[in-house]
Amino acid sequence: MSEAPIGFIGLGRMGQPMARNLLGAGYKLTVYDIVPERMKPLIEAGASPSASCREAAEGSRVVITIVADSPDVEKAVLGQDGVIQGMSTGSALIEMSTIAPGVGRRVAAALAEKGVAMLDCPVSGGPQGGPKEVSDECLLILRAMGERIEHFGDTGSGYMAKLCNYRFSCVTVAAVTQENRLCRRRALR
Repeated sequence: MSEAPIGFIGLGRMGQPMARNLLGAGYKLTVYDIVPERMKPLIEAGASPSASCREAAEGSRVVITIVADSPDVEKAVLGQDGVIQGMSTGSALIEMSTIAPGVGRRVAAALAEKGVAMLDCPVSGGPQGGPKEVSDECLLILRAMGERIEHFGDTGSGYMAKLCNYRFSCVTVAAVTQENRLCRRRALR
């Protein structure tokens, strides 16, 4: 995309190491978290602090969000002092939270009205959705944070892929648990 800093919002358990990876790869970051203490180690490592999501997005061609859930994404991106207020036409949001696909599509639609593209890249081993050309432009940034990156289709596809992964995992765990119960019953007979 450009040499402009990347806005990075959400420095929790997953966001902190991802932001560190980007700094280690030589990217300039402007960081924000609702818990200000989480910004300190990244500021010490060279990131610039911001006071809001909007401020983290200002001057950034790419903004990354990785927050707790759907309402948090809506607030961080579309809320008062949100990312949408700081982004300019032609920029891109890489949204990495685990949220409902419909929420992701609504956020992407609101951004698109402002001329901002969105990739949904929930952290789960790689699936992403959104415009392919934006995915290609952001590929180096994505690879700095993770190894397995796959484009799944239009906006919402990454969220759907993660949802499917979770459902298959739950079914597998339930099946293994049931099989273990049956094996124990047989062993007790």
